[in-house]
Amino acid sequence: MLLRGTHRHEDHAGVAAAMTEDLMREEMIAMKEMGVNFIRLGHYQQSRVILDLCDSLGILVWEEIPWCRGGLGGPVYQEQGKRMLRNMIGQHYNHPSIIIWGLGNENDWPNDFPEFDQQKIRAYMKELHDLSHQLDPTRKTAIRRCDFCKDIVDVYSPSIWAGWYRGIYTEYKEVSKAEFDKVDHFLHVEWGGDSHAGRHSETPDRALQNIKTTGTADERAGDASLYGGAARASKDGDWSETYICNLVDWHLKEQETMPWLTGTAQWPFKDFSTPVRPENPVPYMNQKGVVERDLTKKKPTMYFNLTGPANLWYVFTGIHGRYAGVTGMKRK
Repeated sequence: MLLRGTHRHEDHAGVAAAMTEDLMREEMIAMKEMGVNFIRLGHYQQSRVILDLCDSLGILVWEEIPWCRGGLGGPVYQEQGKRMLRNMIGQHYNHPSIIIWGLGNENDWPNDFPEFDQQKIRAYMKELHDLSHQLDPTRKTAIRRCDFCKDIVDVYSPSIWAGWYRGIYTEYKEVSKAEFDKVDHFLHVEWGGDSHAGRHSETPDRALQNIKTTGTADERAGDASLYGGAARASKDGDWSETYICNLVDWHLKEQETMPWLTGTAQWPFKDFSTPVRPENPVPYMNQKGVVERDLTKKKPTMYFNLTGPANLWYVFTGIHGRYAGVTGMKRK
């Protein structure tokens, strides 16, 4: 079964992380209606309400502890990480929807501590991996984006942002196959791009002509910045819904032609607030969702159906009021 997924943050317009159960239910049902059969909960343990909904809706889950970026702290920090892993597995072990315990995210990203020692990070990752299998021998462990630890966990997701942070989206299959060949179990989580709700473009791919293709599509330091560095869609693109339609359409159709692929998860389902993007056009907002922060559907990307190749097209009302598909596909 091809995993067709997305991501979830605990965040909503007007209430931030204080979401009600009704809002949680509305959000998860919207994901299911979109065709999702898999979700990664980023980047922390979430409410059992969400797990209950995943159980009942038939959505498979990757749930992870919040060891996200920042390197590795001292003994108190490390014990807290292990305690959170014990708590997450102990509290959610009996949810049949869970298939993966996530041990970290972007742990190759130096940030919080003056020391950044790859060998110490590897040793701690091995401790978490062994602890996870001790507590639950039936489920896989996984991390996203930490190449020097990819041999430790059961499932690895590299950084592949074809057409957004690096390269162009038509490189997606080639780059993914190269990464697939490097690991035992490959699953691609986090792909997509930012878009301004309501912005459409007659020439959405114009920025791609200035972007060099290098055969890689990993996000690197500075790629999220709107200034400096090499040409990239995240900096030089128009952030239109039209462009993201093209990118998503390409990814989904290519995934149908990659028989070796276990699955993917687009990042994320809903726009969310974040302290690390103060310079974004909408300050402190990650706009990669297929819906806005209040669950308003973005016109192009919400109308895709993940359940089969015949449905992988999108419809939006263009700036002149006409309806047009993307990637050469026309609809009246």
